[in-house]
Amino acid sequence: MTTPGPAVVIGLDASSRRIGWSIIDDAEQILSSGTEHVDAGDDLRHRLGAWHRITAELNRVCDSGQLVAVGIEDVYVRFPRQAIQSALTVGNLEAFALRSYSWILVERLMPTAWRRVCGIEQGGKEAPMLWARERRPYLTDQDEADAICIGVATLRSINNF
Repeated sequence: MTTPGPAVVIGLDASSRRIGWSIIDDAEQILSSGTEHVDAGDDLRHRLGAWHRITAELNRVCDSGQLVAVGIEDVYVRFPRQAIQSALTVGNLEAFALRSYSWILVERLMPTAWRRVCGIEQGGKEAPMLWARERRPYLTDQDEADAICIGVATLRSINNF
């Protein structure tokens, strides 16, 4: 498929109540980023609403035909309930992405993987925040910062194929 402009990726850092997101072009420029808060209740419906707001922003900043991949943080969890919630959240976002854009690659990245690809030290939350602030100086949200890192790592990963 030929894209109508520079290729873009979406990076997602998702939990059951928040979705950090970024839209990154193939020059690693942040076209847009933010955090969607997901209401309690019917999680699927609310996550779908958040996905629609993210894709509306994608359509605002570029042509959706430019989208080549979505990178989603695949998390390691310690507790069974947390594992179920995380699997549902990541699985729903993956399904939304593939249903919305059938031509894209969906890549799941463990935190250790996206940190390694971006050259960010392992452990702690401050290093990804500092890395993302080099690109967006006034950034204050950790989920948004992680989503920026995930987006850039996804872009770098697909460019190495």
